[in-house]
Amino acid sequence: METETKVTDEQKEKLAYYRVISDAYKQRFKLRYILFHKILTHMLNKMKEEVTVYCLMDEIRQIHKTM
Repeated sequence: METETKVTDEQKEKLAYYRVISDAYKQRFKLRYILFHKILTHMLNKMKEEVTVYCLMDEIRQIHKTM
């Protein structure tokens, strides 16, 4: 039996919002996005995905502490 994932309209709207914002960032800050992509790719090649996500979340926590 296949497991179906039900996506609510609210989740679809959030996903669409995230895509629009991230696409706008990519267009406005092309060089920054290219650098981010290269760094993220490097991290994923050196560490597992879970560790990379943890590092990103930890950096976000650090930034929020200083704000």
